[in-house]
Amino acid sequence: MNSQNPDWFAIRTLYEFSEKPIKTICRQTGVSEYALNKHRKMEGWQRQKNSSAGTIAQLKAIAKSHIAALAGKQTIGDRPEQDARILRSLVKTLEDIDLFEARLEEQQTRQLNEEKHLGNALRQELAKRIDALRKANR
Repeated sequence: MNSQNPDWFAIRTLYEFSEKPIKTICRQTGVSEYALNKHRKMEGWQRQKNSSAGTIAQLKAIAKSHIAALAGKQTIGDRPEQDARILRSLVKTLEDIDLFEARLEEQQTRQLNEEKHLGNALRQELAKRIDALRKANR
């Protein structure tokens, strides 16, 4: 992204719908933290509290804590088959979460690209209209 003409709509979307730190967003988009914070305050940007990324992180943490609890448990003579089934189920759940996360990231990337394309088309149309008005006023 060009830091001379940043796509503020895309930057706002990254800020509001991801849990990326501001520094990471600035690095990715080429804008300064000062500029991002200025736009954020001026336009009232708000982080979405129940984002998919937050839910995914919570699900992963829960599954990993259950795996760690089972891994630390002594299973000799204490229903090892049941523990093995639970572990398999938790591993499958983590794999499903990873797959869902990858699909979600692809969808968000596609959506951002579509919105960027639409924004560029609108800018071009606006530039044509401004040129037409300038020519009409000469």
